[in-house]
Amino acid sequence: MTPALDGPPADPAGPGRTGAELTGPGEIRAPHPDPGRPSPSPGFPRPQPGSAGVVDAARSWWGRLPSAVQATLPVWVASRIAVIVLSLAASRALSGRPLAELPGLRTLWDRWDVGLFTKVARFGYASPEYTDRTEVDFPGFPLAMRLAHLFVPDWTFAGMAVSFVAGAAAMAAIWQMQMDDQTWVDDATADRTAPTTRHRTAVRDQTDIRDRTAVAGRGSLPDTRDTTPALAGAPGGWAASDGWGAPDRRGADFAVIAVVLFPYAVFLCAAYSEAIFLGFATTSWLAARRQRWWLAGLLGAGAASTRVTGIPFCLALAVQYVVSRRRAGLPVFAPAGLALALPPLPVLAFVSYLRVRTGHWDAYTQAMRDGWQRWVDWPWEGWRTSWRSAFDASQSSAFTWFWRGEVAAVVVGVVVTVALLRSARFGEATFVGGATLLMSCSNYYASGIRTMLVAFPTYLLLGRVVTRRPWVRSVYIWLSAPVMVAFVIAFTQGQWVD
Repeated sequence: MTPALDGPPADPAGPGRTGAELTGPGEIRAPHPDPGRPSPSPGFPRPQPGSAGVVDAARSWWGRLPSAVQATLPVWVASRIAVIVLSLAASRALSGRPLAELPGLRTLWDRWDVGLFTKVARFGYASPEYTDRTEVDFPGFPLAMRLAHLFVPDWTFAGMAVSFVAGAAAMAAIWQMQMDDQTWVDDATADRTAPTTRHRTAVRDQTDIRDRTAVAGRGSLPDTRDTTPALAGAPGGWAASDGWGAPDRRGADFAVIAVVLFPYAVFLCAAYSEAIFLGFATTSWLAARRQRWWLAGLLGAGAASTRVTGIPFCLALAVQYVVSRRRAGLPVFAPAGLALALPPLPVLAFVSYLRVRTGHWDAYTQAMRDGWQRWVDWPWEGWRTSWRSAFDASQSSAFTWFWRGEVAAVVVGVVVTVALLRSARFGEATFVGGATLLMSCSNYYASGIRTMLVAFPTYLLLGRVVTRRPWVRSVYIWLSAPVMVAFVIAFTQGQWVD
């Protein structure tokens, strides 16, 4: 090897290399230790190549997941484990019976409507195997339970598995929507409740930015003060650069925490239809925000197949379509609008199916009347009945708090709807307002608490508020978490919650 003409001989391993280096003719120097990798110590085995490969593969797989999944999945998994442990610990701590007589995990979570969903999943509707009026339960969740039962032998655990997977999707979608709100700039339609900084203004609704920039013909958002070149060539989003800094994650992280710690979040863990509705609805809304209307329509159909709350969600999607197209300067009457015909199809199919099975078009409302003595009535009639029951000291305390929760749910629904209308979030306001109206037009209020549980615009609103008023986060957590714990214990002990 010929040395350099000037200076010391060149290092063939290159600067900073950790491999063996040549110091002279026929002489090899030991490699420099890598400061980022500990040297093997005497008495400790070297890492096996196989285990290192598994770890590297796992890290690589995790790194390829969307950032929304990486941000929310650990929180969701940890919260589900905590809820399960809480239910088991409470059953042992609150009972004086021998340990062998205490209920197992399956019994703890096989409560109330879980049995009804299981009956539909196993035997279908109007079956001679049972007498319950299950026509009030939409078929989406029982069908998902039946599919999960192919892999999970126990029906209760199969339903909980569906809730777990659907809830994970919902958390990721909520986080991503909140991050979109924090990232995109739209001064012309800025949300009054969203945070504003010197560099960034939160957007109310993310329309299809690709279409809007194409209309504007420049690498920035139309109708805004931004002209940064960082927006150019960034489809679907802008890279934090030019001194803008990384997007603020506080609102997105808290939106997920708000769901997990919602006072009645126990129903997102149980084999109930709330989690699967929330999973379909949030992913559908995320797709709608990005103008992927056929995907939004398909996912919206999934949401409509799981709960009656899907009816106002169908209407909300239509409003969101019209509003977003107009804001983007795009024609409302377009092929994409045909996707709005998809969400109502499961509702029509379910009503038609019940007509064939029972011979009545009003089988749903008749089942509600016969099984739950509930029928359509003016909202003030339902308010009067529920308010009176909420302060009736002669009934059990569990039902007293149930009635108070129902009254509070209607109040929260109205307040959130007004806030969304003031923010000009008309699609979200249609969903929350329509769901509130639907649950209040009854002779008494019921299931309204669970309706508010799946009203995801509420969590997005809380996320926006927290970025401006951080103290709201602490207040929400300290007030909601204890109530959530109490209702997890109550539900798994067989007490009526909702």
